[in-house]
Amino acid sequence: MKFYRPIFIDFSQEDPLAILSGETILDFSAIQTTGTAITIFSSGPISYPNTRLSLRGIDIIGPGRSTPSRGIKLHNSAMVGLEDIAVHEFGDGIVFGNRTWSNTVRNAQFYHCNNAIYYPSSMDSGECLRFFGCNFFNSETAVKVEYGAELNFFGCSFDYATQKLFDLSHNARVNLYGCHIEDSVERQSQPKSLITLEDERTQFTMFGGTIWISGMEREPDMTAEPTPLFDSSGHILLNGVRLQNVRGSSLMVGPGSIKLRDLSTVNCTKKIRKQNNIFSPWPCSNKL
Repeated sequence: MKFYRPIFIDFSQEDPLAILSGETILDFSAIQTTGTAITIFSSGPISYPNTRLSLRGIDIIGPGRSTPSRGIKLHNSAMVGLEDIAVHEFGDGIVFGNRTWSNTVRNAQFYHCNNAIYYPSSMDSGECLRFFGCNFFNSETAVKVEYGAELNFFGCSFDYATQKLFDLSHNARVNLYGCHIEDSVERQSQPKSLITLEDERTQFTMFGGTIWISGMEREPDMTAEPTPLFDSSGHILLNGVRLQNVRGSSLMVGPGSIKLRDLSTVNCTKKIRKQNNIFSPWPCSNKL
């Protein structure tokens, strides 16, 4: 179905399950490039328990990732579920606005966007946003958080960002559980790190999973020092993570802290050494 106007779903007034559910392609490529395809909100107080809204089985297509368009925006909406959806060709794939918390996204794909996930500075928002089995790939930035949200990812994959995979600032907190991070060896020759934490209150934690640099079989020129994975002023914890094909003399630049525990490595530059009960295969710019 081709749409020339955005959709607004007020789940305090109507049952959205009767509007959007099933294997449906929603083509918003003709909407205004500054518009939002689907806005989910409540015009009245959020009721408890809120079990009415769960969008499922839809493919949402936008006007292009170079536009300031948005695929899905949640505003004044808590405990909303999104499942089995694909969002692509937007400036921002999904945006979390004011009074948005405890939302759950399952088995979703966000790709070919400028920001797959965008969390701007919002009021009374950002508590316990959850993603299960989702894929974020081939966008400029996978996750951009500008202020104070807590995002939790379970068994998700983050692949091949043109700019950054994670761009976090102002008390942003991102937790990964059994997730996969992948980018190409050519990307490490660019000046920007894959993951940036821009202030001391920002936190990135990863439990299990893999950080994988692909393309080593192409035997690139390794005479130049690769860009470190992290550029951080905040706090990083990697616990039980496998690092594969990660090269260079440092994992991180910047004044932040990094703790590495129980890491395993495959085809990496340095051997693991133990220091102060922290397993560190590389020296960092700070004291561990």
